[in-house]
Amino acid sequence: MLKRVPLSAGSAAAAALLVVLLLCRPSRAQGLSSRDPYLQNDQGSSITVCWTTVRPMASQVWLRQPSQEAARRFADEPPGHRHQVTLSPLQPGGTYEYQVATDQGTSPWHRFHTRPKGSVPFRFAVFGDMGDGSPAERTVERLLEQEAPDFAFALGDLAYPSAQEATLTQHFFHPLARYAAEHVIWHVFGNHDVAAQGGRPLEAASVVPTDGPMGLPPCHNYSWNYGDAHFVVLDSNLSPSQLRTRIAPWLEMDLSQSNERWKFVMMHHPPFSTGPHGNTARLDTLLVPLFSRRGVTAVFSGHDHDYERFKPIDGVVYVVSGDGGAGLYRFKRSDLNLVKRDDLHHGLTLVDIDGTGARLRHITTDGSELDRAELAPRSP
Repeated sequence: MLKRVPLSAGSAAAAALLVVLLLCRPSRAQGLSSRDPYLQNDQGSSITVCWTTVRPMASQVWLRQPSQEAARRFADEPPGHRHQVTLSPLQPGGTYEYQVATDQGTSPWHRFHTRPKGSVPFRFAVFGDMGDGSPAERTVERLLEQEAPDFAFALGDLAYPSAQEATLTQHFFHPLARYAAEHVIWHVFGNHDVAAQGGRPLEAASVVPTDGPMGLPPCHNYSWNYGDAHFVVLDSNLSPSQLRTRIAPWLEMDLSQSNERWKFVMMHHPPFSTGPHGNTARLDTLLVPLFSRRGVTAVFSGHDHDYERFKPIDGVVYVVSGDGGAGLYRFKRSDLNLVKRDDLHHGLTLVDIDGTGARLRHITTDGSELDRAELAPRSP
């Protein structure tokens, strides 16, 4: 935490101490916040900075472009414990730096890039079932920093045993603080997340597009574009009735209106899995035919703590990437559609998209490439 130095003392020692303190700020805003700054909802022309403080207080965000001294000030008022500041207007594809300041101290400057316009090369990551605060989870975070995807999807079960305010902070936001300060991690709701007050703590921590289906809790279902790809996040905890009457009609409309070359769906429960949880029958019945009919490229999920990739089923690739940090599960059965699976290593899945195609890789925490595949675009 930054300390205030009485400049009125006028001593050389006091001035030198101030310089040392400014140059030696910790990587985390110790004493400033209970949850360090993290990014949400990159819309190209705007992005939201979120953080929480140990007590209600006024805060502000300073925004600048690299190599420029001048900074814009965005105030967060009135004083509170939970802070969300939307930075706007921004230049799509621009590079910016921000700093959070309160009367208790100042965070380091963090750099981020806004979503660009048009078709551009990019990389995204998916990983699930990470939130137990284990050494494995922190190793996955280091892998995330090393591979440097432009953004990531956390495929649910962000905190164990349930995603309460404190466990989210300790088991998700703290371990992932360095990456999340400069990249958006899009949140997917898992069963352990909705086990905490119906998911309200994670809802309060999330800022996402507001285009989801009517009649369902906010933040649980939404879609978003990046480059030539369309992403849909679904809450797979819903009942068959809700999936049939709320999700399916909205998803049909959303996918039918997408002209992007690549379409990806993120949700917690896997339609297909050989882990102990196995297939999710309600999804197989109600959503899998829709995925095929509307040209979805791949569906990513977690829930079973392992890695699995199935060969295309009616054109759609299904991937389980639930090895993000929590204890691993052992496989319980086989499946003729399986191409690759592993229940011995933690890791994350990466997808690189450019003008030549889309390539999927699964990287384990020791840096090994466990799996690689070319993905094919599909037409609805």
